[in-house]
Amino acid sequence: MVQWRGVVRRGGLYIAVVPLVAGAIADTLYFAAWFSTLHALAAEAGTLGLTLPLSLREERIIKAFIYSAVSLKVLKIAWINFNQCRCDIFFLDWSEYNAPFKGSYERSNKWRATSLAREWSSMQTMRRVPLGFTATLALLILHIMSPWQSYLPQSQGYNWALATIAWWTAYCTLLLTRWVVNRVRGPPTDDLPKICANVGFSLLVFEEDCYAHYVHGRNDDSKDLRSMAGPLATCRVVCAPQLRVVYKQLSLSIPGLGETDTRQALLSRFLAAFFERALDGLSWVASERTVLERLLNVELTTREAGNTSTLLYDPDDNTSSCFAVTWWGEEWSLSTFDAMLFSCVLVATDDALLAALVTLIVWQVAMQLRRWFGNRNQVEKTETELK
Repeated sequence: MVQWRGVVRRGGLYIAVVPLVAGAIADTLYFAAWFSTLHALAAEAGTLGLTLPLSLREERIIKAFIYSAVSLKVLKIAWINFNQCRCDIFFLDWSEYNAPFKGSYERSNKWRATSLAREWSSMQTMRRVPLGFTATLALLILHIMSPWQSYLPQSQGYNWALATIAWWTAYCTLLLTRWVVNRVRGPPTDDLPKICANVGFSLLVFEEDCYAHYVHGRNDDSKDLRSMAGPLATCRVVCAPQLRVVYKQLSLSIPGLGETDTRQALLSRFLAAFFERALDGLSWVASERTVLERLLNVELTTREAGNTSTLLYDPDDNTSSCFAVTWWGEEWSLSTFDAMLFSCVLVATDDALLAALVTLIVWQVAMQLRRWFGNRNQVEKTETELK
C-alpha cells in the first residue's frame, strides 16, 4: 500500500493498486510454495532412512500455488509494459532556446534527435541478466544435479523445487558476474548521459503525470549558449501541477497560420527556461532523497508546495533514474515472472528443456511487442523517426 500511495501522489491511476497487490500476492504464493517444498524435502531426507514422496494432495496444492502465482504475475507484467508504452517522452533541444542563429542548427537537429531516439529505443528492453544465459546455465546445473536427483522419489513437487534451485542459482551467478563486470568496465546505463551531452539534447521521461526523470544534455562548453548553473546531471522531477498543465497544453497545441514554431520548439523553449529558472512563477529546488525513500522508491516527505517543483537526487548514485521506465528498472518483476513461467510449464509437463524453451519463446514475443509499442509511443511523443 505504500507503493500505491506513492503512485497516486505522483499522479498515477488509483487502479494501480490492483496490479501492485497482484504482484505482491504472486511473489508470496511462489516463494511460500518453494520454501515449503524444500522444508518438506529436507525434513524427509534428514529424519528417515528413505525419502517419501509428497502426497497427491500436497502436489495439487503446489500446482495451484504456482498456477495462481503466474496468473497474478501476468497482470503485474502487463501493467508495467502498458505504463511504459504510454509515458510522455520529450527531447529538450537547447539550441532552440538561446542559439544566436536558429538557422545554423536546423540542419543538424534531425540527426542529433535521431541519434538520441535510437539510443533510448535500444535501452527499452535491456535486462541486467539476459534470459537466454539464465536458461542455459540452469539446464546445465540440472544436468550436473541429475545423479543425485535420481535417488529421490518420483515427485513433481521435489523435481520442481530442485529445478527452481538450479534456476535461481544460475540467475544469481550471472547477476553477480554482471555486477563485477559493471564495476570494472562501467554499466551500460552510463552511455545515455554521454549521448545526451554529445548531441546537446536533454531527455525528459514522465513515469507518472507529476513525476518525471531528467537527464541533462546541455553542452555548457559551447560559446553560443548563455552560461547557467544548470540543474543536476540526472535527477527525478516532482512536477508542480501548474508545470504539468502548461506542458500538456503546449504538447497538444497546433501552430496557427503564419506561425513557424513547432510544438517541439515551443516545448524546448519552455522547459529550457524552466530548468534555467528564467520563468516567472515556475521554479524548482534541489533536494536529496532520504534513505527510506530510496529503499521504498516513494516520496514520503512533502518538500514544496504551490508552483515550485522539486529535483530529487541520490548523492552517491550516478545511474540515470529514467531507466525506471524500462525493463532495466523492473528487473525483480521480470526475473520472478521468468522463474514462475518456467515453474508453471515444468510442473505441467515435467520436462525442464520444454519449460526453458517455452519461457524463452514467451520472452522473445514479449520483447518484440514491447519494442514495437514503445517505439510507436516514442515516435508519437517526440516526433522523431528512428530511421
